[in-house]
Amino acid sequence: MKKVILPIIFFLAFIYLAESNNITEFSGRILDASDNSPIFKAKIEIRRIGLSVLTDKNGHFHFINLPNDTFTVFFSAKGYIKEKRLINLANKELRNIRLRLFPKVYSMPSIVVTDKIYGNKFDEIHEFTGSVANNDLVKDLGNTIASTLSNEVGVSMRSMGPAPARPVIRGLGGARIALSEDGLNIVDLSSTSPDHAVTVDPSTVDRIEILRGPKTLLNTTTTIGGVVNIIRNDIPLKLPAKPEVSFLLYGETVNKGYNGAGKFNIPIGKFCINTNGSYRKTGNLYSPLGVIDNTEIKNYNYSVGAGYIENDYSIGAGMNEFSSIYGIPGGFVGSHPNGVKISMFKKVMQAKGLFHIKDRILDVVETDFGRTYYNHKEYESNGSIGAEYIFKNYSGRINVNQKQGKTFREGSFGISINNLAMELGGYVFTPPTISLNFAAFGYESIQLGNHLIELGLRYSYAGITPNKEDSTKIGLIRQRIFNTISASASIMHKINDNIYAGINLSRSTRAPSAAELFSLGPHLAAYSYEVGNPNLREESGYGSEIFTFLKYDGFTTSLTGFFNYMDYYIISRNTGKINIQQLLPIYASTGVAAKMYGFEFSFHIDLSHKFNIKANSSYTSASNADNNQPLPFIPPFKGNLELNYKPIQGLVISAETDFAAAQNRTGEFEEPTAGYVIFNSSVFYSFETGSVLHSITLSFDNIFNQIYRNHLSRIKSVFPEPGRNFKLTYKMNI
Repeated sequence: MKKVILPIIFFLAFIYLAESNNITEFSGRILDASDNSPIFKAKIEIRRIGLSVLTDKNGHFHFINLPNDTFTVFFSAKGYIKEKRLINLANKELRNIRLRLFPKVYSMPSIVVTDKIYGNKFDEIHEFTGSVANNDLVKDLGNTIASTLSNEVGVSMRSMGPAPARPVIRGLGGARIALSEDGLNIVDLSSTSPDHAVTVDPSTVDRIEILRGPKTLLNTTTTIGGVVNIIRNDIPLKLPAKPEVSFLLYGETVNKGYNGAGKFNIPIGKFCINTNGSYRKTGNLYSPLGVIDNTEIKNYNYSVGAGYIENDYSIGAGMNEFSSIYGIPGGFVGSHPNGVKISMFKKVMQAKGLFHIKDRILDVVETDFGRTYYNHKEYESNGSIGAEYIFKNYSGRINVNQKQGKTFREGSFGISINNLAMELGGYVFTPPTISLNFAAFGYESIQLGNHLIELGLRYSYAGITPNKEDSTKIGLIRQRIFNTISASASIMHKINDNIYAGINLSRSTRAPSAAELFSLGPHLAAYSYEVGNPNLREESGYGSEIFTFLKYDGFTTSLTGFFNYMDYYIISRNTGKINIQQLLPIYASTGVAAKMYGFEFSFHIDLSHKFNIKANSSYTSASNADNNQPLPFIPPFKGNLELNYKPIQGLVISAETDFAAAQNRTGEFEEPTAGYVIFNSSVFYSFETGSVLHSITLSFDNIFNQIYRNHLSRIKSVFPEPGRNFKLTYKMNI
């Protein structure tokens, strides 16, 4: 009887699907998230109707005759984290998808940023041009966030030795580039001076992403810059399926440095405990011209966080500490004779919450409250304190996210408040100040046919209050209040399924910092005598960019051109004068009109399932708009070319070259730099032993020990960049 009934049931089901007007197809491509290579024989299952397919050697899959309905689709492949996605086939844009699976050896349990099907094309473009994770994060791992990001398109590195390095995007640095950690702005001195380091160690980072466009207004007012968001997931708000443990060991020869890091994410019922830590120690840096004295680094970092997760809400709290001692080289004109030692200590206490709203429009309310204590000391060679800074910062943020809809694809709005008390000691002459900032912001993504629109708006109040009013030779030191509004709008047109083009327009503002307003005195570690201007107004200007994005099977590329005009751009400019007492060049804060333009280009091409090529290049030109003189410390044309060979599963062999043109468009009293080409290579291998996953990366940087200089280094005139370097990284996940 069964032999008769079952064929009849299947035949009737087939007739129903075939005759229905609500049948469709579902296809896509599955890629390795670590290197964008296709995954062969990945399994895609629609369990509700009992269908499954495997991907071909190019990572493609295809279903036909599916009901025009919503399904939970399961994606899996050997050696990769399994994924499941709710796919509504009534949405035509979701009928052809591109999904990246994370290798188990690299994935952390709480990464929720890019292991997704892109509902927003802007997100996919930003993912292609501005994120580092997994294999790339391990291969490019450096001593700092800036060195780890230095080969990303449009990104350069401001430095003053190996420790005090900070990212520069499109020639913009300092406070114009916001650094955040798990969405909370980082509180340290790295944005104020080139000798100050960022208080994050990259070895405990899950992922780094560079945000641009209207979404930046959720974090900052400077739309022409960007946000570097460092994802660590210290406070768990999601339960992993099982305990997750990872360890990392790292060593390099160029500074005889080593590093160890570990991470634990343990579910206990509805609770989750997360803890991680790292320790790094390096000696003096070797260059092709010899050892650079006083460039040692020693730091440690640890965090403990706990979360309680229910269906309707998640709450958690945590604590993070970072401590570092590093050197600033000296011994030449304008520097301290024997260099300077800097110690930093930061402690962050933070509480977070996610509250799901049962509403047809609103989705999740996010809350984030934190306290940061930061202590920074600069020691002269005799052990005396030349400068000391103490920050006590309290911050709060409430953010409301909307549900994803067919037209209103993504939206977020909220408020934030920040109160920073700054105390100073040693030979620092900036007065103690309290800075109060309040902001209200919103972001919306709208789909209108073949057009995707992003809108962002941010209002900010900044009150900077010194401990007392004082009449000085630079002017009256008094309370300054700034009310600023920044806005950004992007529109992208879908030309066809593979080609997109768009434009972004923005209004950018920024309140000056207390240092830019009130500084008056020597800064020995930075080789400068710094003079503020208490009459500065808010920085303001307009930005524009045009971009294209092409994506075909095995080929992805993007090209962006930008032009910014700043009617008031705050810079610390070398005046050409010398302070007689300390023999230091005088740098004065001033506002000028500025214009900036340039381009960014990147592409990825799969030559076969074993070979792929990745490349990027960028260029920025910046000038004083009044006299057309170049602005100082603007990076030259630079780029990166990488060839990857994957002979067997788990093994990737890479050859890479970094290059830069000469920079002869220099600011007044700034030295030019010559162009360079350096060659690097690496071998990555991953394998399993039982339930333990291992990865080993061997990198060989500056193979030919080339002498080259970073134009954004404040010590480039006397010290070149690092010489030949072997790096070995081992990572284990249990």
